[in-house]
Amino acid sequence: MQFLSPIIDRIIIHQIYKKDKDKQTKKLPFQNTDFTNFEASALDNFRSRYDEAIGGNSKAVEMLIDTNDPNHLINIVKKSITDTDSDFINSSFEITKKLDRAQKKASESGGIIVIFTGKCNYPRRDFLGIIKAEIHSGYEKIEDPLTKEISLKFLQEVLLTPGTKLYKSAAFLKKPNYNEKEMDPNKNWEVWVSDQQVSGANGKVSSDYFLKDFLGFVYPDTAARKTMQFYNQGMNFIKSANIDNEKRNDYLNALTTYLKVDQSNIVSPVDFSEKYLENKDKKEFLDFLDKNEIKRSNFLKDISEIKTKLKYRKLSFKNSISVIGEPEEFKNNVTFTTIEGDPDKNGNIPKWTKIIIKDELKSQE
Repeated sequence: MQFLSPIIDRIIIHQIYKKDKDKQTKKLPFQNTDFTNFEASALDNFRSRYDEAIGGNSKAVEMLIDTNDPNHLINIVKKSITDTDSDFINSSFEITKKLDRAQKKASESGGIIVIFTGKCNYPRRDFLGIIKAEIHSGYEKIEDPLTKEISLKFLQEVLLTPGTKLYKSAAFLKKPNYNEKEMDPNKNWEVWVSDQQVSGANGKVSSDYFLKDFLGFVYPDTAARKTMQFYNQGMNFIKSANIDNEKRNDYLNALTTYLKVDQSNIVSPVDFSEKYLENKDKKEFLDFLDKNEIKRSNFLKDISEIKTKLKYRKLSFKNSISVIGEPEEFKNNVTFTTIEGDPDKNGNIPKWTKIIIKDELKSQE
């Protein structure tokens, strides 16, 4: 998500509690009645930390709103964004109570719920942000005896420091063509989620209770198409790039490995370029994607449309000779270099390919 030049209008923090494992009960959520007023430097830091969790260089994933849910959170969000400050105190607590209801298991932690509104990007667009963070050594509940206000202690080891992760974050961002009369919320809103406590290896971007029961988000049905487009354009770039064949082989192996072997369920064009491409090729790769209308933002990985393509690597030569193998075996056991061949009758020196396969010949046909 692009989170450019954000202005945060108001921040409020409520609290929910973990379910008692023995009694199978839990305390009611705590409602704060005052806003959290960070000093200027702390507010700048807060914006930066949220950007790290949900912004363009984060691992946040764009989702869709479940239009089949009549009690969707978006109904409260729409109201909260335009609420007066006094009304926002109550509507933000409605958001908190919805999360509390979604947490039904004793294993689901309590914590502070940070809810805030503001504007970002150009032209300016309204957004509502949500952060759920556990209260443990890094967090403290500070309660003023007079105002009963809950705030975050501005210390090096807490929320506003790079070393501390924002555990679950979400964003509701109005689209540029927002229309009050539009009935489909997905045409009016961009919605994003980030969960530092979910590895992604099991195909999820967040806990079900947070993603579905609370936020009401569903996985985009375009993940397979986006993955296929990224793969196809990645292949096109690598095949057409002004690089030697050895590097081309490395890049093709990397693309296949990134999509087939990597355990993450998220595709990040920026992350791919940083991990696998040399410095001089990174910008060209991302510019190539831009030119071919492939977004740089993260999206869910779904290789169902390209499983066959990812199954084998193939080297083809003009004389109809081919070398075929599984990508993992290719990467580990096949190397080749371009060498100079024997001069032809005109003295021209052709380019040949020297291939080394780290195994003995099994059979011939």
